[in-house]
Amino acid sequence: MTEGGPVAIDSCSVGNAGRYGGRVGNLAIAYRNLRPVALHRVVLLVNYRGLRRRISDAGTFTQGALIRHNFSNLNGSPFSGPNPDNCTVIAAQSVSGRWWRRGGAERDDF
Repeated sequence: MTEGGPVAIDSCSVGNAGRYGGRVGNLAIAYRNLRPVALHRVVLLVNYRGLRRRISDAGTFTQGALIRHNFSNLNGSPFSGPNPDNCTVIAAQSVSGRWWRRGGAERDDF
């Protein structure tokens, strides 16, 4: 599990659409909102064997709820193992419209 500001990533894995050496089938990410305020958007950056993908997930994500979503951002890329090189939260937006961004000042009221 990795934490990034208001969000903790519980898992991040790449699925194989066929046998080893085939193509990526999906990108499965599970994360939790750590803050008491609901989030409207979570933005992640995934690096998989040199392919960098920015993923924006929108919804209403309440505190502590485990969010499990599959994304097609890497579909069709060569599969070379289930673990991305990096899976990081780079931004999050609360339902009130406030943004948290990695590298920015932490806010207690976010």
